[in-house]
Amino acid sequence: MATRRKIHDLTQATAVVDADEFEVQKFGETITKRVTKAMITADEVSERGSQDDVIESSVGLQTDGSLASLTESWYLKDADLVVGLTDMGGAEANVPKSVVNFLRILDSKLHQSVYSMSQTVRTVNVTCSIADILACNATPKELIPFEDYYLLEILSITAQMDFNSIPYEAGSDKLRIRYSGGLGTYIFELPNAFLESAADCVYRAIPTAEQIIQPSEGIEMVCATPPVNGNSQIFLSILYRKYAVIF
Repeated sequence: MATRRKIHDLTQATAVVDADEFEVQKFGETITKRVTKAMITADEVSERGSQDDVIESSVGLQTDGSLASLTESWYLKDADLVVGLTDMGGAEANVPKSVVNFLRILDSKLHQSVYSMSQTVRTVNVTCSIADILACNATPKELIPFEDYYLLEILSITAQMDFNSIPYEAGSDKLRIRYSGGLGTYIFELPNAFLESAADCVYRAIPTAEQIIQPSEGIEMVCATPPVNGNSQIFLSILYRKYAVIF
């Protein structure tokens, strides 16, 4: 008579492959039969393969898991992988075709775009104190300092009057924005109604008809008549572009 042994007492196999056999008893039958590992896992393999295809399709992969060639993409063509990218780790060319490397390329292009924009379109916020305003006839208030070999193009100026208790008086004169070379090139103006306002207000500066941009000059605010009285601050938000001079 054969000796019955517990499965736990059997020698452990080092690995199981698809051709290895197992003993099973099918439901409703009275005898056992043999099956292979491949037979046991066939349903799972099929279902997993179908679900993997769904996942691959939903993220833009082909059914073998590879990436399609994005021939109409701006930056994600196969040729862009050859050129590669520049990130915080430096330049890297001939990167493998993968989702993460396409994301790295997009990250690189986004950084280039943001950096380029930051070098051209900028915003500066300037606080004009009471002393600045009262002195802005004899001592123009500097808004943006000059830089050699660069020119500044003012796109817009928004001014806020934080009224305290006493309005300024400056005859009928305006607050004027000009290049700081002292050439009288006024490029934006804030009306007298803003300067002499007796309440909180926000104004948009109006560009003048002046078309000349002065290279290597800063931007300053002046008033033709020295303002008197007044005890309020003015806040300016200036949107401008900065260019390198090419001559």
